[in-house]
Amino acid sequence: MKKERKRFVAVFAAAVLAIGTLTVQAEEGTLPADFASEVPSLPTTVDLDLSGFAALDVESDTESVEINAEEELMADTDGEVLDVSDRLRQRSTNILDDDPRATVSGELTADDNMDMYFFDVTSSKFLVAQLASSNSNYYARIYFINYETGQATPSNVGGAAGELIGVNGIPAGSYAFVITSQDGTLGDSYNFILNAKNPSGSIANTRKIYGDFKMLIEYTNGDVYADGVYVYNTSKMQDASANEHMNWEKNDDVNFSGGYIHRGHKVYHITIKEMAGPVSYSSQYATTNNAMLVYCDVETCFSFMESSYVSGQSHEMTFIDTFGKKTPRALTEDDFLDSEHILVFDMNTGKSVDFYSPLNLYYAIGAAGTPKVEAY
Repeated sequence: MKKERKRFVAVFAAAVLAIGTLTVQAEEGTLPADFASEVPSLPTTVDLDLSGFAALDVESDTESVEINAEEELMADTDGEVLDVSDRLRQRSTNILDDDPRATVSGELTADDNMDMYFFDVTSSKFLVAQLASSNSNYYARIYFINYETGQATPSNVGGAAGELIGVNGIPAGSYAFVITSQDGTLGDSYNFILNAKNPSGSIANTRKIYGDFKMLIEYTNGDVYADGVYVYNTSKMQDASANEHMNWEKNDDVNFSGGYIHRGHKVYHITIKEMAGPVSYSSQYATTNNAMLVYCDVETCFSFMESSYVSGQSHEMTFIDTFGKKTPRALTEDDFLDSEHILVFDMNTGKSVDFYSPLNLYYAIGAAGTPKVEAY
């Protein structure tokens, strides 16, 4: 039984490390013999293709240079300062969230030949945006906004439809993206996407734009962020103190007439062997559309406790895990002979939400089905 429990996690783990699109189905801890061969490989580049937006290979060297070499954001002294007092007073004014990740659409017409999308930046950010339209003369530019005077001052940063707009280090302040037509041609619709969630800094080559314009970035110091949420540091994967935010705990209580059962699982002091993702993840206990799979390594600590009481009988308690070992304990090499122990880190919340492992009692005994995992 122990061998079977370990086998199904091992097959799942090997498949996820090479996933393209993966849907796992299993009954009572087993997988089809040909499961691994059915899983397509993960592409080496990630393309952005969102409902008509121009395809953007976010890992190409050219775009890395363009984004990282962007001039410092400054006012365009030759541009026209706009009076936007009326727009700021209008209820229909397009005000985005602070540090936005947004997708908007519109159409420039003779009655409305300029659209403005206002937003605030709370600290220095890495901003990427793109305008898409069949009208190649449509143009998006960043403006500085002064809410006291009602003025919008043009910056030196913008791009025509299909061009990548990038600022590594947009300072805290109030801004707007202004969309106009450079030659006055109107009547065409557009889509505009913007992500200003991640901190500015020296960006490594690794970055992914996926899903609904989510962005995963690695910095040269090893930090990895997903839309402003710290995920991990590539140089500190074996440093458990750097991974405390990934700690996971699950407690379950069943109360009945004359007694109760309590079960507790906990994963802590986490060392990381491998990271895989981003993925969407759905299990009986957790669902997220934005997760990384954290493959735990030796020295990761695990504890299990079950306490039960029935009136008129003795109180029973055990700390023995599904491998027959007493907890709390650190995982050792023999725990990985045919197994992987995978934490699911939700990048929307910055917390671990599930533990897919034969050490998790519910997966080990088949009480919970195998999760559905889908790679972006």
